Amino acid sequence: MRLKLKYGFLTALTLAASMAWADTLQLKNGSLIKGKFLGGTQTEISFQVGSTVQKYNVADIVSLKFRRSGDVSAC
Repeated sequence: MRLKLKYGFLTALTLAASMAWADTLQLKNGSLIKGKFLGGTQTEISFQVGSTVQKYNVADIVSLKFRRSGDVSAC
């Protein structure tokens, strides 16, 4: 029981830390999505949100900001 609690806490802590350095995707409809940019093509990008990979049409995106260990931002 204690081992499960310890691993659950470690998982939650790791997830919280990874979201602190998350990339941010802003859509034209006003949505702000935090996750990890995985790549893309001329027409769509792949963005990991939690354990799910979602694809977004480039025409629907206002900006994509990258947050890494150096805390560099790009639009």
